[in-house]
Amino acid sequence: MANNIKVKKPKAKISQASINRKRWQALRLDIIAERGCKCEVCGKEGKIDLHHIISRRHSQLKFDKCNLVMLCPLHHKFSTLESAHNNPLWFILWLQNHRANDLEYLFNYTKNNLK
Repeated sequence: MANNIKVKKPKAKISQASINRKRWQALRLDIIAERGCKCEVCGKEGKIDLHHIISRRHSQLKFDKCNLVMLCPLHHKFSTLESAHNNPLWFILWLQNHRANDLEYLFNYTKNNLK
């Protein structure tokens, strides 16, 4: 007698990492469409990084456009004088002069929501 029992194959689960990658790619394309594919500091086109103002470890702000700045490698990491990573004081002043509304939003958000 043949076994007529049908076994359903479990659906492949989509990992959270895969979802986050797709979400990140869509967000990056959206920001490029809004701001252009250029460094927000110097206007240089080419390889552009998205820098998180508040660390991406804070998942509430990881995908928030206000928390992201498009920077060339020089202004992201490599300049000693004008780099978001190497000179955070310069970067805060730059944000105050060029992205004051976003900086205020992030300040208030972190004050009220991050512990």
